[in-house]
Amino acid sequence: MKGIQNTYHHSYTFSFLLVLILFHPTLSIDVNMLSSSESLTISSNRTLVSPGGAFELGFFKPSALSRWYLGIWYKKVPKKIPGKTYVWVANRDNPLSTSTGTLRISGDNLFLLGLSNHSVWSTNLPRGNVRSPVVAELLANGNFVMRYSNYNDINSSGFLWQSFDFPTDTLLPEMKLGYNLKTGRNRFLTSWRNVDDPTSGDFTYKLDVGRGLPEFFLKEKHFEMQRSGPWNGIEFSGIPEVQGLSYMVYDYTENNEEVAYTFLMSNQSIYSGLRIDDLGYLYRFTWIPPSWVWISSWTLPTDDCDIYESCGPNSYCDLRTSPKCNCVRGFVPKNQTHWDLGEESDGCVRRTPLSCSRNGFSLLKNTKLPDTQMAIVDREIDVKKCKEKCLSDCNCTSFAAVDVRNGGFGCVVWTGELIDIRTYSITGQDLYVKVADIDLVEERDRKGKIIGWSVGASLVLILSVIVFCFWKSRQKKAKAVATPIVNNQVLMNGMVLPRQRNLSRENEVEDLELPFMEFEAVLKATEHFSDCNKVGEGGFGIVYKGSGYISPEYAIEGLFSMKSDVYSFGVCLLEVISGKKNKGFYNSGRDHNLLECVWRNWKEGQGLKIVDTVIIDSSSQTFRPHEILRCLQIGLLCVQARVDDRPLMSAVVLMLGSVAAEIPQPKPPGYCVIGNSLETCSSRSKQPDHESCTVNQITTSIIDAR
Repeated sequence: MKGIQNTYHHSYTFSFLLVLILFHPTLSIDVNMLSSSESLTISSNRTLVSPGGAFELGFFKPSALSRWYLGIWYKKVPKKIPGKTYVWVANRDNPLSTSTGTLRISGDNLFLLGLSNHSVWSTNLPRGNVRSPVVAELLANGNFVMRYSNYNDINSSGFLWQSFDFPTDTLLPEMKLGYNLKTGRNRFLTSWRNVDDPTSGDFTYKLDVGRGLPEFFLKEKHFEMQRSGPWNGIEFSGIPEVQGLSYMVYDYTENNEEVAYTFLMSNQSIYSGLRIDDLGYLYRFTWIPPSWVWISSWTLPTDDCDIYESCGPNSYCDLRTSPKCNCVRGFVPKNQTHWDLGEESDGCVRRTPLSCSRNGFSLLKNTKLPDTQMAIVDREIDVKKCKEKCLSDCNCTSFAAVDVRNGGFGCVVWTGELIDIRTYSITGQDLYVKVADIDLVEERDRKGKIIGWSVGASLVLILSVIVFCFWKSRQKKAKAVATPIVNNQVLMNGMVLPRQRNLSRENEVEDLELPFMEFEAVLKATEHFSDCNKVGEGGFGIVYKGSGYISPEYAIEGLFSMKSDVYSFGVCLLEVISGKKNKGFYNSGRDHNLLECVWRNWKEGQGLKIVDTVIIDSSSQTFRPHEILRCLQIGLLCVQARVDDRPLMSAVVLMLGSVAAEIPQPKPPGYCVIGNSLETCSSRSKQPDHESCTVNQITTSIIDAR
């Protein structure tokens, strides 16, 4: 009887689950495979989902127009990220004109059929003997493949067809960009026509193997916009990929089978890819859980120096100099008049023509190597032999190592003009430019004179500062003596001022917008009302410089450091982005100050909600939400509660000035809620969400911002 009851119970449970699955579509089981007897249609709304749920394949319509596409998008991302993030489109240049569409296998090919079973896209494989049934499968890495049903090795190259060989605008991990020398296929990225139209746009990112060393080019049609520089064993010298990331590995292969670049993710919970957008920018996008937004870590072109040949031949671009274009050592502007007017496209020419002897080399460090179209490569010799080779070759104009690892190996020699050079502060590699000996000697003499003058001027400046400080100290002491203090009062310009405030008990809560201060604090902050600290004067008297926003550690513990200025800058940055003041901010009772509002919206993935409407204009082609969110993220990094978590101001400048710099995720900012009575709190708050806070008190000292 017990056995009968168990059988009945299991049967009932199975029937109940079957009914749930049939009448509850949300409980349906995801599948990643399409057999030769199955099909996907627009009307069925059926999709394929990769193992692990990261990717989904199906039909989509990106705009109000009746244009349907078969594509792949990220599925396993927060629902608060608006829209779908598409990574591949099959029929991008031949959309379905109606909602009638079917994907099915026929023979050993995939077909996308429209009205009247008209084919709009197929895998276009040559006809062959079908050895076993063919299946289409969406793999965990987002690769959509065709294989024989009895072939299960997904890590080999035995697929009949794969979407990774036909990229659209996005490079995913394990996907390769570059040439397959066996098939002759060049895999490259092509932008969408616009944000709502997957049709092939004007911008491409493609590997050019017709040069001395292979290089990637960002192009608008046939116009070269940006060049990657050659691979140096670690990176492409003109691509600002951040090295040393624990979750990402870069790989470049150059052999007799392929020349290709790819990257791998060591942490599969983090999503990342390269994309070329409809405005011609190549950028890396990354999602790191539990973040609610995609983060853009770098963009090409990064700056003016990234534009191809922005400074003309035999010159280099350096953003740290003004003007940014500089002649290589031993060269002078070809047209000095044009150069002085900021027209540097003519470039530079040699000061002294080269001969076949009596030459040396000028070292240009941290460079993106010149265009290798006129370069000769020898991978079998080291840098020392490369130098000898260039010296003995009358046509050689410069040389560099092919691989910078282990002291450098391989040799690349240029025999013509040096095109499209730029320098960096820390990345890049060494370039040795051949110049006449006489130019090297003159350069050394000029540098010696400059150093001599610099040392002399520095000594004079130091002595002047010492004398000035001594005089200033004497002046302060004289002013202090001239300020009489009698019976706890200060007599100044005929007026009697109290030295200390005397609040009654019923008025103990001071006005935080206009706090009381001790007179000694005012004297100290204004350096005894020095004219150097005077901002201006009017009918109400003289105005002196005082303190900015006060950091948590200074407001609570009286500790001041260079990170205190970073906090103040962060508040100002968030005020500029939001168009609102931190003080007096009110948001329908939800937030008590601006920092609290920004942090709450950032955590919820709604950072753009707090941006000033003057900045946001989604209809403008110049509107770049990822740049706005980047600035917002930098502001939140600056106002973090813990001093050690805040970046140095130099790092802030780097992050604001270059998208190449990776930005960490911010931690809670320092703020505090002020109720009906004055509250006190520390930088390690005991609030339930463990968010640090600071008190909005004004201290008795006034610090002048640097």
